[in-house]
Amino acid sequence: MNKWVSKHKIIAFIIYNLICWTPFLLLAFTVKLRPMTWIVFGTAIFIISLLFVFSTNQYVLNQAAKQIDETCNPHPLLEVAEQQLQKVWSKSYKQLLLINKAAALRELGRFDEVLSILSGINIDQYSTTLPITKIVYYNNLTDILIAKEDIFQAKIWYSKMNQMIQDIKMKAGQKHTLLVSSALNQAELLLADHRLEETEALLTGLSEPISNRQRIAKCMLHAKLYMQQNKFDEARPYLQFVIDWGNQLHEVSQAQKLLERLA
Repeated sequence: MNKWVSKHKIIAFIIYNLICWTPFLLLAFTVKLRPMTWIVFGTAIFIISLLFVFSTNQYVLNQAAKQIDETCNPHPLLEVAEQQLQKVWSKSYKQLLLINKAAALRELGRFDEVLSILSGINIDQYSTTLPITKIVYYNNLTDILIAKEDIFQAKIWYSKMNQMIQDIKMKAGQKHTLLVSSALNQAELLLADHRLEETEALLTGLSEPISNRQRIAKCMLHAKLYMQQNKFDEARPYLQFVIDWGNQLHEVSQAQKLLERLA
């Protein structure tokens, strides 16, 4: 039902209006209503209908994003983001959809497209953009710059993201998730600088709970760390874990190639 509403926003908007108007029109046949009553009721129904459609879109998008965290499958998020981008009313929500589309493409290894999308977003353009959306944007930008081996720029956006996480009040669960993502990016940056002991300490100290997607990233980092230390036997089980549980993620093919090199 929610997916249908999200896909057919205009039809859902009209149907919801008709459902709300029907009892009011029946009442109008029995009671004489003032013009102001019609205006107030019509305005209220219009606003409520918009909120209904928008909240359904947001719910469907969030559920698709959870598929990455829980099952490591980015295809539902890519499908939903592209579908909603075809008919989007809010400019700030369009930014959110583009961020989510880029997140799905990143998991599929389409790095150039991701960087192009994120580079084209002015995240400070709209006052309605939530702070947590900005943090996610900076996190994803840091991640893709690391993937593209632009470590200097990645460090700049990592610092900005990390400062925002510390400054902004948010729910404990949200903050923990963002701190884990921040720590994973920090580990990547430390590894790029060959600060191996610090990388290992950071990964070891990473606290639960973490999502399945984050666990895949953590295992991949462990594997790369041990390979840099020439501890190839220690790296193998982590690579195998990524292959076994990474599902549709780009890291699966990376892990397979690395494991082949160790054979």
